[in-house]
Amino acid sequence: MTNPLTTINRVMSRVKRTLGLPDSISVLGLIRMCPILALLSLLILVALGVMVLG
Repeated sequence: MTNPLTTINRVMSRVKRTLGLPDSISVLGLIRMCPILALLSLLILVALGVMVLG
């Protein structure tokens, strides 16, 4: 059984490679650099969740 954090890191590395971002950028670093973008992303995810559950 794999560690959940290892799985999350592996998935995030794939996402970064797909988007063309360097591996040195972390999710928390992106949130600190652009909090408005992080807030909008969170709102979009919540809206999608409401649509799926509704």
